Amino acid sequence: MKFLTKQDNSDDSLQRSSDNGTIVGSSVKIVGDLISEGDVQLDGILEGNIKVDGTVVIGISSQVKGGKVFGKKIIVSGTVNAENISSEELHILSSGKVFGNISVKVLGIEPGAVFVGKSEVLTFQNDDQVLIDSNNSSDSLE
Repeated sequence: MKFLTKQDNSDDSLQRSSDNGTIVGSSVKIVGDLISEGDVQLDGILEGNIKVDGTVVIGISSQVKGGKVFGKKIIVSGTVNAENISSEELHILSSGKVFGNISVKVLGIEPGAVFVGKSEVLTFQNDDQVLIDSNNSSDSLE
């Protein structure tokens, strides 16, 4: 499955941007954990944890209520309410709302976005998903 994204030109045409992804539509509600080795675009509701090896896109109409959210890159335009959000990159867009503690390597928050919680800067070990905080204590998603 491929994500559809707008090209930067003015004709509003769409281009395919990923070969290994899953789109969860706005009419879908998932109660349980979402685990994927590819990219995920969530436009619906998820009550549970997210563990994605690629990019997680939380769409403008989506809501995430859970314990832990992990993705290599997380882009939030909807609402995330979680105990811990861990990522190499977290981008909260202007319509995005994040409630919970975040552990990230790179953080971007656009004007108008909402973030309520604590933030922590991390470094990542090689290719395993164990995160190391600035105090050298380890925390695993599993």
